[in-house]
Amino acid sequence: MSREPLVSVCIPCRNAERYVGEAVDSVLNQTYKKIELIIINDNSTDKSLQILKKIKDKRIKIITKKCGSAGAARNRAFEKSTGVYIKFLDADDLISSKMIEKQVKKIRRDYNAVAMSGWGRFYNNDIKTFSFYPQKVWKGMKSIDWLKEALFDAKPMMQSGMFLIPKRLIKQTGKWLEEPNPYDDFEYFCRLFCLAKRIKFVEKEMLYYRSGNKESLSQKKGYPEMEAACKAMLQYRDWE
Repeated sequence: MSREPLVSVCIPCRNAERYVGEAVDSVLNQTYKKIELIIINDNSTDKSLQILKKIKDKRIKIITKKCGSAGAARNRAFEKSTGVYIKFLDADDLISSKMIEKQVKKIRRDYNAVAMSGWGRFYNNDIKTFSFYPQKVWKGMKSIDWLKEALFDAKPMMQSGMFLIPKRLIKQTGKWLEEPNPYDDFEYFCRLFCLAKRIKFVEKEMLYYRSGNKESLSQKKGYPEMEAACKAMLQYRDWE
């Protein structure tokens, strides 16, 4: 395993005491072991930090820093990363145990490709309620065609935990938006996929997307959030 490339998993954490332990476990229990887990504790006021400190694993790096948004925390985590491949994972989501292993195999030495897995939702913090949501883009294809197909299908799910990304592609793409924005993943991955050449799909592995979390930014649909979403879409239009 020593010859395997290092994978950096970047988790932003802000008051996620109810979920972050499970998210971390889903990373540490991967069949692929050459992982560093970088967690940015965004000045949590709950017990998130205490929970994280109880987890004893040399692969974990915990950094407490005021960031103000998930995007800013992801940027700080990426700055500290040393892996060849990067996975951004939210503190309330989970990944299946072989996801990283199979994604690394899919894009190893192909630094213009992004590995993708499927996803599904679970509710009320009960994994037994999980149901997957197959989409037309669950297949290997050119990244620009993936974007077109996802947008045409009106279901552009771009939750960050589904993807494994070569670090060099992230450096070309630039930073996540640091203003709080419920569509920051949409804006970011539109930029990324315009630079990548290929999406390589990994079957059977899943992102378990926790739904119904009222604290989640995606659940906030007021005027400030919609204004931020419009700005994100306009930025993508201008960038393209």
